Amino acid sequence: MIRKVLKILIFIVGGLLSALLAALAFMFFFLQTPAGGRYVGTTVQGVLKDNLGLDAKIGSIRVNFFRTAVTLLDLSLSDGKNPPVGAVDMVYVEISPLPLLYNRLVVKDVVIEKPR
Repeated sequence: MIRKVLKILIFIVGGLLSALLAALAFMFFFLQTPAGGRYVGTTVQGVLKDNLGLDAKIGSIRVNFFRTAVTLLDLSLSDGKNPPVGAVDMVYVEISPLPLLYNRLVVKDVVIEKPR
């Protein structure tokens, strides 16, 4: 009886771990695609608009899934009416992965290179 219950528990735990690994693999591959990059870009633009009140134009995006980091290239900020108020060649943002599960964004580190 105990062996049967133990086998069932191992089967359930194994299934849950397999599903989690499959979801992580899907997220990794999705974020490497153009659609995943657009998703990240739209999210970043929304955060900048909500927190700074500025429109962001992003040249390109690189996502590093293993370091949970996003690199924004050729970022320019404007208020929507006037020419850009600032531009940066590169912004590297490292985020905490666990709060993402709760739909929260916690920034661990930001590096800005070549502001203009």
